[in-house]
Amino acid sequence: GQDNSVAALDYFDYRRECDSFSSLAAYLLWRPGRVLTGAGEPERIVSTSVSHNFFTTLGVEPLRGRSFLPEEAVFEGPDVVALSHALWQRRFGGDPGIIGSAISIDGAPHDVVAVMPEEFAYPSGVEMWLPMKRGGSQESGRGNNNFFVFGRLRDGVTMAQAQDQTSVVARTISSTYPDSKKGWSVRLESMHETLFGDVRPLMLLLMGATGLLLLIACANLSSLALAGVMARFNELALWRSLGATEAMIARQLMIESFAPTVLGGVFGIGLAVGGVKLLRTFAPAGLPRVDSITVDGSVLLVSLAVTVFSGLIFGIAPALQGARLRLAQILREGRTATESYRGLRLRTLLVSTQIALSLVMLITAGLLIRSAARLQAVDPGFDVGQKLTVNVQLPSFHYSDREMSSQAYRDILDRLRSLPGVVDAAAADQLPLFSGPYNRVHRTDRPPVNDADRVPSLRRIVTDGYFSTLGIRLLAGREFEAGDRTGEPPVVVISEMLAQRLYPSENPIGQQLTLPWGEGIHMEIVGVAADVRDDGPSMDPRPVFYLPYHQYPGNSMRVVVATEGKATSLLPMVRGVIRDIEHDAPIYSEGTMSGWLSDSLAQVRFSTMLLTGFAAIALILAAIGIYGVLAYQVSQRKAELGLRLAIGASERDLVRMILKRGLLLVAMGLALGLAVAYPGSSAVHQFLYGVELLDASTYLAAIVTLALVAALASWLPARRAAQGDVV
Repeated sequence: GQDNSVAALDYFDYRRECDSFSSLAAYLLWRPGRVLTGAGEPERIVSTSVSHNFFTTLGVEPLRGRSFLPEEAVFEGPDVVALSHALWQRRFGGDPGIIGSAISIDGAPHDVVAVMPEEFAYPSGVEMWLPMKRGGSQESGRGNNNFFVFGRLRDGVTMAQAQDQTSVVARTISSTYPDSKKGWSVRLESMHETLFGDVRPLMLLLMGATGLLLLIACANLSSLALAGVMARFNELALWRSLGATEAMIARQLMIESFAPTVLGGVFGIGLAVGGVKLLRTFAPAGLPRVDSITVDGSVLLVSLAVTVFSGLIFGIAPALQGARLRLAQILREGRTATESYRGLRLRTLLVSTQIALSLVMLITAGLLIRSAARLQAVDPGFDVGQKLTVNVQLPSFHYSDREMSSQAYRDILDRLRSLPGVVDAAAADQLPLFSGPYNRVHRTDRPPVNDADRVPSLRRIVTDGYFSTLGIRLLAGREFEAGDRTGEPPVVVISEMLAQRLYPSENPIGQQLTLPWGEGIHMEIVGVAADVRDDGPSMDPRPVFYLPYHQYPGNSMRVVVATEGKATSLLPMVRGVIRDIEHDAPIYSEGTMSGWLSDSLAQVRFSTMLLTGFAAIALILAAIGIYGVLAYQVSQRKAELGLRLAIGASERDLVRMILKRGLLLVAMGLALGLAVAYPGSSAVHQFLYGVELLDASTYLAAIVTLALVAALASWLPARRAAQGDVV
């Protein structure tokens, strides 16, 4: 019922049996940090283990050196490594002699065989690639699903054919290894979908909003250009009298419309070049390849196409209107009658359309703003206030014994708790908001028939004091104590949701929970903790089980320090404590829980910020459109308005008359906007949290805002007319 990664042994079966692929590769899903020592300070480098054909399957040639060899992907094979371009430059100064030299990774020498190209970044964040070793611990069982598999289809083979073949292998694996793979199947998808599928809705939303704003701008310019055409009656009449055809006039007016189009396009490209840096600053962390966003040839080509399209859109209506002027009608009816010739209705339609589209933009932005406010108010399940976090990785060449790691973190936390201004300190292999590994667990007294009967749950390995430090409420039992260490009976704390799944009508305290590691670890449940939104405020809590660190010690932990004052002010002292205990331990990813919570909402803020900006521009354009129409009408009715004043009409009468015209435009636009608002704003449905698409308060706020701005735009020309600025 959910997607999962693949066991190394499964991968080897697929690679051996599936000839639909010219190459099938894999990499370790988890990206362990490794300690790089030597010249300079010790540094934690994000790495991954990959099959020997990883680079060749992706079609990527190293910038320097070579790809991995098959003999390097066996347990007793040589230790080699490929470096990212950024790591090569940062750590080794771009030394061309790095190929063939040995560097120290986790205290063991590794020969550098490749430096990858600058633009290569897969998987994201990885800076070192090491070959996965056949026969090593990574092959321990079919339940060790830690690898992501991808392949290059053989020429002439379709996705459907490859799917059929891999499905046969999947059924064989499922029937051969029912304890861990019963009921498992396989599904192929394009790598493009895997990499960009999560952000496609956001990109389409922003693309749609940009297109909508472009249409509003084009409608505005069309309205202004129509006014220009209507003001050129005599000139156009003279052209017709001298023999100009409708086609000639239309062509001339279209050419004239392209002058501001070209200037606007050039100015827009200039803004885009400067705006890329701003985009990178505010772009959410989950946006793929954000660092590679640039104004390149393809962007310039699209910009050229959009520029031409815009010129056609806003230039065609004035050109057709000007070309259709009839000389006889002009001479017969006179200037005043001709000025209202079809143009007024067309300009009214354009302005009403602007108002309608602007209302859609305002409602969409309003829904996102309300959703963002709801997300900010969500209780994440822990206290984010004044919590400093730092990641620490003890070098494995100093801490090969697990008890040594356990003692080191015990010393670090004891020293941190004694610092002035520190309320408490704890550590975990992963903190809330960072997701993490999961395992399938079950009640010991109810053995599962197959793996599907176990409950998939997030796994957290935490020290004593973790729940109190983060402010996670304990609903029953106790949290871990100093006595929960290696050699003592295994214990576990479970989340409220996991307790409800496994013990819906029983008290879980004292019950046994089984973790299927090896032959199975049976743990006594000693506590039930409140649910935590580990995947961010917008995601529902998931089942979680917590293991005591001192029973399952490791080298890499996230330390969290609760402080009395500003958390970041204690960072130098925290770093000093860790350095005193282990000088070679890399310290990285410093931050605060409030900062990590804010980062988890980055995509929501990004889309809300952009759409709100677009809505503000749309509102301004709509106001300009209304003002332009009414100001033009006032200028064309100077004599009439002057006569009304002369025969006794009051200023209030003139203001009311012109405002009535403006508010009629607004009413038409609002009616049209309300008709299309629901389908138009439905694109943001998946980005909303706790807000319905038909949220009455959002609709009302958007209507009132647009109506007030439109009323102001109508009042200005009305006021000018009332003050006598018409004769």
